[in-house]
Amino acid sequence: MTAYPRAALCAAFTFASLAGAGLVARTAAAPRPPEPAVVNTFWPDAETEERVHKVAFRQETVADLMTGYVSLEAAVERFWDLSTGTPQSLVSLRNTIPGATDEERVVAQVLMFARVHASKEPGRWESRMAQLETEAASFEFRPAVLN
Repeated sequence: MTAYPRAALCAAFTFASLAGAGLVARTAAAPRPPEPAVVNTFWPDAETEERVHKVAFRQETVADLMTGYVSLEAAVERFWDLSTGTPQSLVSLRNTIPGATDEERVVAQVLMFARVHASKEPGRWESRMAQLETEAASFEFRPAVLN
């Protein structure tokens, strides 16, 4: 009789192990609801939002310039308005873009944006970039209103 309690104890342990393994397997195979996504919401202040709009407008202007919808002169005028509209914009232009005058800096800025645009599809824009570089070398921008 002593062997039966031991057998029952071993059988109970084995049964518990098998039941636990089955439960773990069933739980692992069951579809889990997706983990909640962590969303970081950034609400820009008015100054940051204005900068983002200015960059977007510059990118649109350069896209139009590259396709020929606007001339280099028109693109430079748009950039001039954006770059000299506030004292902070003018200081930023002077600190980040090389050039002897603000007018040269704005032309250089247009070309910098155009190079970035062209780098996305190098084979497509090589001839247009060469044309713009040549045109910019002899381009003299005279803004209507000097700040």
